[in-house]
Amino acid sequence: WAGMGWAIQNEFDKNHEQLSRPREEYVELDWLDHRSEVIARRSAVHWHDLPLWVRVPFLLGSLGLVGCAHALTWRFSRFFGKFSVTDDFSQLEWYGHDGIISTPGVALCGVMVGCT
Repeated sequence: WAGMGWAIQNEFDKNHEQLSRPREEYVELDWLDHRSEVIARRSAVHWHDLPLWVRVPFLLGSLGLVGCAHALTWRFSRFFGKFSVTDDFSQLEWYGHDGIISTPGVALCGVMVGCT
């Protein structure tokens, strides 16, 4: 592999001028590259261009999701109960103190949905 890399680099070094100059048959490709760059530059939306009524909810939603994700990671047992895979499905409690999702867990899920 090293020999192939050396040969390719050596050929490129010898013929750099010929390989890198613009060619007539590639004018259409060069135009498409230029057009893509201009479209990307003109259609980019920057943070400082957004109005305040867009930035504030976006920022608060992002911070809320990060906070909820941290709370969920650090205090998982507070939000979700325990169950075994072999438990009878018909006997499962879904919500509440002894349920799979506790009351704070339902609230946390609601906050996360609200932040999105």
